[in-house]
Amino acid sequence: MYAYAEEQKVPPSRRVTIHEQTVRRFDVGRDARRDPGSDAARFSLAFGFPVHGKSVDYVSEDRDGFVEDNARDAGFAQADAGAPAAKSAGVDSFSVKWTKNPISGPTIAKLRLDHAVKFTKDATHDPAVAEFRQNAFHVIEITAGPNKGFKSDNSPLHDDNYSRADDDNGRALSEVDFTSNDNPGSRDIDKDDVVDYTFTAEHIIDTSAGNKVVAKRGPHTGTITGKDPRAYGGVPATLYAGRMAASSPSRSDDLERAWWSRLPRLLYAPTPVFAELRDDSREAADARQEPLVALTGLAGIAMFVGLVALAPPYDRFHTDLSAVSMTFETVLGGALVALSNFWLGGALIYLGARGLGATTGYRLARHIAGLATVPFVLVLFLAVPVRLGLYGVDLFRAEGGDGGAGGDIFVAIDALALLWTIALLLVGIRTVQRWPWGRAAAALGVVALFAILFGTLAFASTR
Repeated sequence: MYAYAEEQKVPPSRRVTIHEQTVRRFDVGRDARRDPGSDAARFSLAFGFPVHGKSVDYVSEDRDGFVEDNARDAGFAQADAGAPAAKSAGVDSFSVKWTKNPISGPTIAKLRLDHAVKFTKDATHDPAVAEFRQNAFHVIEITAGPNKGFKSDNSPLHDDNYSRADDDNGRALSEVDFTSNDNPGSRDIDKDDVVDYTFTAEHIIDTSAGNKVVAKRGPHTGTITGKDPRAYGGVPATLYAGRMAASSPSRSDDLERAWWSRLPRLLYAPTPVFAELRDDSREAADARQEPLVALTGLAGIAMFVGLVALAPPYDRFHTDLSAVSMTFETVLGGALVALSNFWLGGALIYLGARGLGATTGYRLARHIAGLATVPFVLVLFLAVPVRLGLYGVDLFRAEGGDGGAGGDIFVAIDALALLWTIALLLVGIRTVQRWPWGRAAAALGVVALFAILFGTLAFASTR
């Protein structure tokens, strides 16, 4: 095993509570320091993972390979004698701020969490009976680079051993203010390591005697993906009043602008963009709504033009094929195709992923389906204008002038865009679900089976 489990009592300087608790800790480094001849020490040396003891300024005593999830600037709280039984815990304010860690760089990839609590102190509330907890887990894989193959996963959410004892100013339990921080992520990696890292945490204020929850923030997820310079997702964000803070307009605009800037990268570096979908919080989902609507709408127009060129429908209705009417109907038809791609395509991806064991929701599947249609936006701007310039409304006639080798070239372009879209679906499923290629391909196969089934039923209903 790369890590071992040890039962130990938490010393008072590490966690001050009314009742003594037993915790399970996983720490390769600590085992290696205690016994240099142990398996943990040999593993550490074999893989070149440095062993760290306790220190301040972001260096953790709890380390699994490249991963540090417990690195905090910890102070020491002085335990009070106790609180009157009649008083209870209360919170006036409680926020958790997620940011990209300022020490991040080519060999360090870290997030920063800053916790700030103001406890209620009055005739019926006593800060001394309140306790702070962080439940968290990380998942990391280095998919390419010098350290390719490294993996670590300590899910699901578990107690991360934070408490009031970790006040970064050493405040006493009787004081109303509490501040602390966490610095999860990876260090001592190579700048060319392609990192796929996720850290999820929730923060709880409860009563130290009965673990009765008084306030809760999260869970929220931050991500770090790619090689240097790496992409940071889910940050900046501030959790306040039990949900993501109603950010200022500039904050919402910044998130939306970030998604607009990501869309072109789907064409040449899609993996980090799809990794951003793992943050499925309401704020993150809202930020990508308008870019998704624009992308799927434009792609739908290109798909509609390709479809009517293959099977022109208008000869049956003796329709006047004026340029104005064709423009209107193309935009309307493109909107219908976009809705079908987004909602029906999303449903197929949801069914395929669920069939292979995914637990993610329908909204995430819709967003994968929408982003994957980006090749047709390229077709719309590069190929469709040329096609319309050459053939005009003949595209919509069965006996139009778009037949022959010229028309076949544009059909081939549409086919290549479709294959590109399918490849992006595969990348999206694999990235979001953190699956190997085989499992992601199997899920896409289930999607294809459902698509063939529904297509056959739709075709049969028209005969």
